[in-house]
Amino acid sequence: LNWAVRELGLEARVEVMNMDARHVARSSLRGQALLVTARSFGSPAATAEIGAAFLKVGGTLVVSEPPIEKIEKQGLLERWPSMKMMPLGLVDSGCWHNGRFGYQALTCRGLTSERFPRAEKAMGDRPMF
Repeated sequence: LNWAVRELGLEARVEVMNMDARHVARSSLRGQALLVTARSFGSPAATAEIGAAFLKVGGTLVVSEPPIEKIEKQGLLERWPSMKMMPLGLVDSGCWHNGRFGYQALTCRGLTSERFPRAEKAMGDRPMF
């Protein structure tokens, strides 16, 4: 990734951080982003919990989604339950899917509580959804 940033001449605008996203979400970058993207990051609950902490109010988290067959096979038709995302300040902003891949958009309507993201063990033992 560092190589790509140099090759594209983006050093002045892009910083590559090789760190646990939960820790970065508690840094000065918390609540600063208008856009957060995630691909193959983790479960929907973990992705929402960590991604939400980076967003400023009005910002959007865009998550790539697996193929429909995989979602149906796992019985995960409601991957982003609205009521369970409320404590994170996230609301569903729509999705797009062509069957093989897709994207889910979530918008930050209120700052995420300082208690999020939780420690890895808590997120694993007690996922938000």
